[in-house]
Amino acid sequence: MSTKRIITTLLLLFVAGSLVYLAAGEVARNPNNGQAANRDPVKETVPSADAPGTLQDRPEIPDRVVVYYFHGTMRCPTCRKFEAYAGESLMSAFPGELASGRLEWRVINVDERENEHYVRDYELRTKSLIVSEVKNGEQTQWSWVCSWSQACFRRRSSPTGSRSI
Repeated sequence: MSTKRIITTLLLLFVAGSLVYLAAGEVARNPNNGQAANRDPVKETVPSADAPGTLQDRPEIPDRVVVYYFHGTMRCPTCRKFEAYAGESLMSAFPGELASGRLEWRVINVDERENEHYVRDYELRTKSLIVSEVKNGEQTQWSWVCSWSQACFRRRSSPTGSRSI
């Protein structure tokens, strides 16, 4: 065998071994055969818009702040954590505003046909957190929320901490 063929074979074996190792580690972390991976941590902590006692059951307030989390159908664990952290941050920092409707938390799947307009409206390229100010029932301004640092995320994910909102 030539040296080139030996190196190629060793590299392929290394890659195959790495994939087996990663797959085995994932199975070991998730012993429920994928059932836990399908759980949505946000649904366990943050009520959805159509849950009893939420957005559908109360009149829309004309002056409010809406925090949107936009995602696609395919979601990784990090994307789900990002959504959960955002929802939990809002619930812990603004429980009164959420209960009164002055603050709304909306999770939107932009891959669903009825939500495709959000991609154009907010120039979405990936999963995004948007804070929108609504006055007299009309959106007046909106801002992306940074996610590159935890401090910036916490500061900007609050309705009062967003750029000029």
